[in-house]
Amino acid sequence: MMLHAKKTVKKVIGEKPKVRSHWFKNALQLGGFLLGLVGLVALGQAIVKPKLFLGQVATVQVQAIRDFEYVSLCKTREKQQEYKQRVNPVYNVDKTKFYAFVKTLQAFRDHLTKLELLGPKAPRSELEAIARQLHAAGIIMTLDDLSVLAAIRPTSKRDQILEESLYSLQEIVERGIVDDRFQDPNIPNIVTDYYNQAIPFVTYVDAIKQLRASLDSLSVSYEIYSACFHLMKQNIQANLVYDGKATNEKVQQAMDSVASVHVKVLSGDYLIKVGQPVTEEVYEAYQAYLKDLKLYGGNRIAYWMALFSKGFPLVLLFIWTVLLLKMFASKLSGRTYCAIGAMVIGNCVLILFGFFISQNSLLGQQFPLERWVSLVGPTFLVPLLIPMFVSLNVSMVISVFMIGLKALLVGDCLDVFLLNLLIGNIILYRCRKIRFSKDIARAVFQGFIIYALGVVVYDAVSHNFDGIACIQQWILLAIQAGITLVLGYCLIPCLEVLFRQTTAITFFRLTNTDHPLLQKLQTVAPGTYHHSLTVSLLAEKASNEIQANSNLCRCCSLYHDIGKITAPSYFIENQQNGENPHQDKLPSISALILKNHVKEGVALARQYKLPQRVIDIIQQHHGTSLMQYFYKKALLMKKEGETVEEGFFRYDGPKPNFKESVIVSLADAIEAASRNLSEINANSVDHLIKTIVQERWVDQQLDGCPLTLQELETICHSFKMTLLTMYHERISYSVIDIKQNAVKPAE
Repeated sequence: MMLHAKKTVKKVIGEKPKVRSHWFKNALQLGGFLLGLVGLVALGQAIVKPKLFLGQVATVQVQAIRDFEYVSLCKTREKQQEYKQRVNPVYNVDKTKFYAFVKTLQAFRDHLTKLELLGPKAPRSELEAIARQLHAAGIIMTLDDLSVLAAIRPTSKRDQILEESLYSLQEIVERGIVDDRFQDPNIPNIVTDYYNQAIPFVTYVDAIKQLRASLDSLSVSYEIYSACFHLMKQNIQANLVYDGKATNEKVQQAMDSVASVHVKVLSGDYLIKVGQPVTEEVYEAYQAYLKDLKLYGGNRIAYWMALFSKGFPLVLLFIWTVLLLKMFASKLSGRTYCAIGAMVIGNCVLILFGFFISQNSLLGQQFPLERWVSLVGPTFLVPLLIPMFVSLNVSMVISVFMIGLKALLVGDCLDVFLLNLLIGNIILYRCRKIRFSKDIARAVFQGFIIYALGVVVYDAVSHNFDGIACIQQWILLAIQAGITLVLGYCLIPCLEVLFRQTTAITFFRLTNTDHPLLQKLQTVAPGTYHHSLTVSLLAEKASNEIQANSNLCRCCSLYHDIGKITAPSYFIENQQNGENPHQDKLPSISALILKNHVKEGVALARQYKLPQRVIDIIQQHHGTSLMQYFYKKALLMKKEGETVEEGFFRYDGPKPNFKESVIVSLADAIEAASRNLSEINANSVDHLIKTIVQERWVDQQLDGCPLTLQELETICHSFKMTLLTMYHERISYSVIDIKQNAVKPAE
């Protein structure tokens, strides 16, 4: 490109002299930020205690720094359970059946007495009648046994034998008979209350044996012995009834008699080590240790020791982050650094708040949050939002710093930290080119799906998988995803103000042709609208070539001429039928009308609350360039002795002062000039672009922007290729003589 020789030595257009950095101010800012982080870690240390969860494997090691003693409820309960097992169950003897048997036996004796009146030998019919009556009462007797008992004479002897047999049965029944099926061989000492004494029970087999032994002592014949045995045996039944109320009373008395168990822990003893399962006893000892530290001031020592153990890694992490930012983002403004710091601190506060809520609410009471308690809180809010405002390299550094800081805040173990790091980078990568709001939801959804799978895989590999706990962890992940998504949507407008940047989401929303301003521009000034569409295509492609903000260029190109809505007919692209209202106007009036479209555009942009960058480009897209046509016309029309001020025919500016503004400005001028090309080819387009850029260069319109000559060359080449593609040549089809080219029918 041919440029003035005096300016070809400049490496950067509009390069400003280097200003010595205010190292003292920067040091104060960094120191203040570091102190703020230390304060957050201190707050986290006060809120977040070492995480020990019942049934889980400990990820921290706790060692006592002082002697202490506590009452162990766990050991006391164990001792109470031991005493409870020693308590014998209480059974009551049910004598209802025995009393009914005694009553039936008395009726049986009365029947036998009546049989004596019938003779020495009772008739068989009478014996059968007595047998039926006994059977109805539940006693089965054979006729032979009835005959033997009826034949005993005198009656007093028979009554004595039956009385002694009944007494033997009563002794056995009152001691209690247990069913062999329910006898526990491990508890052979079930007792009953017999004559206010605790005596062992008897089983059914033992009761039969004792009955035989008692009847043997009657000194009667075998026939009488057998008949009495068959009669009394039928009342040998399990008659022990469990008394739950009395048993519970005895158990409660035994448990109440147990004294509280005191446990003494010496200084230096380990309450728990890494990898050790957290039992109720271990967890109780840990809670007692924390309570003792709080009561006797030892908590301050432990607190400062823990704070130092976290503060030192924090300083190292901070230094690492600053060094990487100096390498990757040396051109970031101080405001951007402050905005990043505010994001980090704000996210940390939200994480601590979520953690505090989870430990002091129904959520913490309902869910055993386990090792994944840090799932509560928007951990990935910074990785989600930061790529919208800074480069990918800077975003990755800030993301790693944020996740590492979060690990120090809530005490994440290495495995959780690495998983968070992986998910954070996945979300960051998915958000690097976000254009629509739905992309945020998609990135969060994908990240947390992978997180959920990672949690399951980790639990399975560590042999700590629990279906219920897994579902609880997924619920926590869903809560975090929802919080992250809602906060992400809500914070984007605030961060745009904080960073003084507009995200691609906002730019794409503004480029929607349904926007009221674009609808109005298309209706009122269709020529300007189509001109803006072409400019947006030129600017977007050129910005992509030099890694500028293509979304900004595309959006601003559509809105750069919205001020023409107020007077569309005064701009040639909207004029029809050859009518030009400038023909009847003085050049000065025409110049005012043209300059006014910039002011009107700014007013409309502010009315519709367009981003500041859009307003800046509307103001700068003409810079302070000269309206040559009307200026030359004024020179031709001036009278003798009059002067024409060149400044009056210049736009008010300011000049373009950032890359995207220059790109839109050049694209606007080149697109408008390309309409006048009589012949479209590579040479004509190249000459047009060089001429316009040369004019802007000589007019010092490019002095305020940070474009290098190489970037300017790249932009011009992009303009050339885009214009040639847009205005590509077509084959000229001549009129075809239909008669000459008609196909003859086959003969």
